[in-house]
Amino acid sequence: GFTETRVRELLKCLSGIYRNPHFAHQGGVRPLATTDLHTQFLRPGVGSAILCRAQVVRAGKALVFARAEMSEEDSGKLVATATASFFAA
Repeated sequence: GFTETRVRELLKCLSGIYRNPHFAHQGGVRPLATTDLHTQFLRPGVGSAILCRAQVVRAGKALVFARAEMSEEDSGKLVATATASFFAA
């Protein structure tokens, strides 16, 4: 099932979006502050590994909107989803 470690991994995956190529023209990696975070835990994660995929939905000058999904590697079943907005400092 879900452990504190897997929850941390979901948040780390989502917050890692600041490495997105979108920021290359703005001086590369920028620090972000989380302004909003919603997480939905859909089922216990089982199997050999849990995969996390995050993407930037929209990145403006000050706010970045992102979403992430965690799924079981073996079955592909969705385990959790998250959406977040960040302030780009």
